[in-house]
Amino acid sequence: MSKLVEIRREDNFATVIINNPPYNTLNDEVFGQLTFAINELAEDFGVESIIITGKGHFSAGADVNRIWDIAQSGDEKLGRELLARANAVIYSILKCKKPVLAAINGYCLGGGNEIAMACDYRIATIEAQLGQPEISLGIMPGMGGTQVLPFLVEPMIALKMLIGGNPITAAKARDIGLVDEEVADSGSMVRFVKDLARNPQALPRKTHPFVLAVSYDFQQKLDENLELKAFVEARSKEFPDAVGAIVKLVQQGLETHGWEVRLVNEQNAFMRVVTSESAKRGLAKSPLIKKKIEPEKPKEISTTVAVPPWESDDIQLLRQTVREFAKNEIQPRVAWMEENKEVPKDMIGKMAELGLFGTSFPEKYGGMDFGHVGLSVVADELGYVHLSTLLTFGAHVSLACEFINLFGSEDQKQRYLVPGIQGKLIGALATTEPGVGSDVGAMKTKAKKVDGGWIINGAKQFITNAKIADFIIIIAQTDSMGGNKALAAFVINTADKGFSIVKTEKKMGLHASCTSNFAMDDMFVPDNNLVGDVGQGFKMVMRTFNNSRIMLSASTIGVVRRAMDESIAFAKDRPLFGEPMWMKQNTQFKLAEMETIKYMIECMVYDAAWKIDRGLDVRNEAAMVKYMATEHAFKAVDTAVQLHGGSGFMSEYPVEMFFRDIRVWRLFEGTSEVQLLTIAKELIKTRFMG
Repeated sequence: MSKLVEIRREDNFATVIINNPPYNTLNDEVFGQLTFAINELAEDFGVESIIITGKGHFSAGADVNRIWDIAQSGDEKLGRELLARANAVIYSILKCKKPVLAAINGYCLGGGNEIAMACDYRIATIEAQLGQPEISLGIMPGMGGTQVLPFLVEPMIALKMLIGGNPITAAKARDIGLVDEEVADSGSMVRFVKDLARNPQALPRKTHPFVLAVSYDFQQKLDENLELKAFVEARSKEFPDAVGAIVKLVQQGLETHGWEVRLVNEQNAFMRVVTSESAKRGLAKSPLIKKKIEPEKPKEISTTVAVPPWESDDIQLLRQTVREFAKNEIQPRVAWMEENKEVPKDMIGKMAELGLFGTSFPEKYGGMDFGHVGLSVVADELGYVHLSTLLTFGAHVSLACEFINLFGSEDQKQRYLVPGIQGKLIGALATTEPGVGSDVGAMKTKAKKVDGGWIINGAKQFITNAKIADFIIIIAQTDSMGGNKALAAFVINTADKGFSIVKTEKKMGLHASCTSNFAMDDMFVPDNNLVGDVGQGFKMVMRTFNNSRIMLSASTIGVVRRAMDESIAFAKDRPLFGEPMWMKQNTQFKLAEMETIKYMIECMVYDAAWKIDRGLDVRNEAAMVKYMATEHAFKAVDTAVQLHGGSGFMSEYPVEMFFRDIRVWRLFEGTSEVQLLTIAKELIKTRFMG
């Protein structure tokens, strides 16, 4: 199978994984591969049960652009082909004589929810969102949504979900019967579902409600529910074709025997609705549509406003995904991580599973190809919750993997970048040495050429991730008299002979991020682990730092947002001289200043990130962004501590941790003074010597 759908066999069961990042959109190819996978496993005598899940998300639904093509063209053949591919997945699940379990994580919407509903059992994590949002586009479900939902939940509740289109939480889905179990997180879900799958005989094979008909007076129930009836009438004014079809199909479905007949009825209705004028209007409003929509009449003056890349629908969906992950997975464990001084392996694994390690990298290596704009969004959201987790992420992605992506050979990319994106290998980048910080050219680590490779001797200090890294990019001197022009970059494997961790540092802040010193004693590195050419080391590491400084600066957006949110919450509850603290002008001025700092950093960061994505040189911009972002973010957090008064000095309040953690941002990857030196050099070159 290709990477869009993966099959993993384990013990007596198999897991089918949808892997079409970032949101597992269901297109023709995914539908085809899903059907093939389920049918193959249904015939495999060694497989007793099947799990269906998605990498990062279960599935956010069908490709809206494909539906738009059908609506625009009115091509019934095109529509029937899509429906046939989509419903082949549903048929394969319903015909399967083995238990099929849906392991639901993240978004489970539209076609994704219809696939889950066709399964025998549904287990969802607490952050999962389920629903049928098609009505918001003026269309309706086409993979059994109107026919199976009313059998899983009370029909009037089902009708409200179909007409309203709003997703519901896993807790709500469990309460109404849409899911069978709700678990705390992805790790718990994997363990729970696998235990069920290993013992299919312990699960009484349920007769899927989809195959039944019920005695239910639909019209009477609707007439009695005045609130729902009014809601249906109101939605009918907006989307008359879709709402009318949904109401009719739900009523007919409850009275009809045989799921094949029900699916055909829904498919026929879908084709009528999707080509209606109300559907075209609804689809045209969707920001997901990437095709150009021509106005009905030419206009002399265009009023179209271009959407910045960082405000696009895809990027905003990425932001929401990372925000929910940070809230549900990272935030509850911050106290534990600070106390135990580590970011646990399973947390790193969850970030990889969600696809975060591949945010900025090309799809051909397993990335999501969202560029540095997308990476900045991830850094912003992680920075809001926990800077130690952000730093662990950043040292791996924005330094080690970025270095390989920019300068590594194809072989090195396959050996380090691909598994790095998958989370199978964790990386770091090491330049700082005892006595050598920002002056990279003064480093003492030596690389001596020998047959088949190089012998490395030297030491590095203050290296983030060194203790947990599988590979580290190191810069070494190949000629003691060569200065910057003799530096070379190597990938070392920490499991190789000659590598040793000398010390793990105790720090003022960033307690959960490991910072270590290591030594390389007569360490052999093969020729194929030399990155680029000898003499390019300095330029390569500076280019990497330029890009990484943007990511580092992006995290300060989240820090300032958090400082503001904590300050506002404190000021609302804190009485001060007879009135709430927030009513004092001094408090308002401080908050206004923090809001301005946030806006300034956002503008600088996303402008610079977009320039990187367009292939522009951001050496000067990176220095300016890092200087302004880190200096002013520290100021904002200091202000937050001041607004908290004595409470801000206590670990009970998050601003205490952020104050300790953000201080080193003014030192990382070149101090503030080094950034000013870079800016000044460019200024002299262009304004005085140009």
